[in-house]
Amino acid sequence: MAHTELGKDRIEKKVFWTAFIFSVTGYLIFLFFRGFGWDGDSISSASQFVILINRNLYPITTSILGTAPKIFSTIVFGIFYRLFGNFYVLTFVSIALNALALALICKWTYNLKGHWIFPLFGFILNITWAGVVINCDNPAFSFPFMIFGLYYYFHKLQKIKGILFIFTASLFRPGPELILLFMTILEIKEKNKLAVLALTAYLLSLINLLFGNLLVFSSLKSAVALCNPLAPGIVIQKYSIVEAVKPYIGTILGNLKISRISNILLIPAFFGFMECWRKANSFRFIALCLLATYLAPLFSFVTGFNFCLQTYILEYLLIVPLYAGFFKYGNLLSLSIKLKKIVAILAAFLVIFSVARSGKTCRNNYEINPLNGSGATSGGYIGFRSAVNLLKGRLQPSYRVLTSERDLMFTILEFGDKAKSVETIEKILCTEENSLNRDSMSGYLKGYDFVLLPNNLLLTTVIDESIYEKHATEGDRILVVRRTFLK
Repeated sequence: MAHTELGKDRIEKKVFWTAFIFSVTGYLIFLFFRGFGWDGDSISSASQFVILINRNLYPITTSILGTAPKIFSTIVFGIFYRLFGNFYVLTFVSIALNALALALICKWTYNLKGHWIFPLFGFILNITWAGVVINCDNPAFSFPFMIFGLYYYFHKLQKIKGILFIFTASLFRPGPELILLFMTILEIKEKNKLAVLALTAYLLSLINLLFGNLLVFSSLKSAVALCNPLAPGIVIQKYSIVEAVKPYIGTILGNLKISRISNILLIPAFFGFMECWRKANSFRFIALCLLATYLAPLFSFVTGFNFCLQTYILEYLLIVPLYAGFFKYGNLLSLSIKLKKIVAILAAFLVIFSVARSGKTCRNNYEINPLNGSGATSGGYIGFRSAVNLLKGRLQPSYRVLTSERDLMFTILEFGDKAKSVETIEKILCTEENSLNRDSMSGYLKGYDFVLLPNNLLLTTVIDESIYEKHATEGDRILVVRRTFLK
């Protein structure tokens, strides 16, 4: 018996590391062909970190930084950007974290006598999720911790670990609060002392959900307004169940429609789900991930803004290949061990080929890369690394900053930590002949110590270089710094 258990443990470890290495390989290949680029909200979260450490900039009053603060996302993304000046390293952390979660799922599936190859291949072929992982979007950090929490709580029965992992997930992204509520109810029902821990974690996550916006916004009303610009389809009828639920269902069906692998595995996943419940095994609780999506229609109902966007409701798409591993495939899998290995190797090559092809198709299909201004929706947003390097160690603290709305996010990100204030002007009329504009520009310069604006002849001609040091920087911007603030 001990010998059998030892052999099983050895195979479980082999499954785990095979899945981990294959997952990392798949994501790296996708990254290689698609290219580095990140989600705009992640860059915004890093900017919000600057506001956390420099309260002179509080509160946010512009939609340029209008993503709701998620405390762990803000801190983690902010620290990585400040350490490295980009998200390259964070991209590899995101890949490793998600590969670890998928490897754990495969190990869990094998342990319960499921077919672990289906969740492995099915998950890697989910190109929508691969994009989320490579983009360093906050769901790529929240979802793995949900998996860790469900695994340790329901399968390993290490409930303290499970609760803490789910709590961590809630601090990266709203949603897992409902899983904590479910765990709290379970513990109370069983009259377990862990109910205190579960309830505490739930209440803390609820406080973070309700009041976390105050970290960078002056009020919840301000946060809702700034995080939801009036784009088509965003505003819906307030307190309407139909208006809240309709886009929620539409997003679920839309996500399933664009994922071929989910369409193929949908029926096996349904019967695999039923099999898990029939056997009452621990994997049935993977479905609790869906609870994390219910806040989207709830917020839509309360605020009148549509929160049911694609990346908010990906969990339905993610659990399809997971449950497909428990479908009874019968004679389809009754092959010899040698033949199974050959089929698995061929399938692995096809998966990698498909991932590479998808990466090539998705080339530059990300929101923003501030290092080169690329990105499908970036509009050319670009950081100012040359200016950062030029002024490194030279800037005196408490300078007053003037920049454009367009450049606000990166101005705060790169130069906001020691600023006394950061203000914006939306538009500057730049005709040299307009003397009023020259006077207006001179007046603007007198009130600020650090000016970062689009380069133009007018701005250049009004600069007194005995008072200001002037530099050109990325994106055809001009940087002007008062000399008294330079070492």
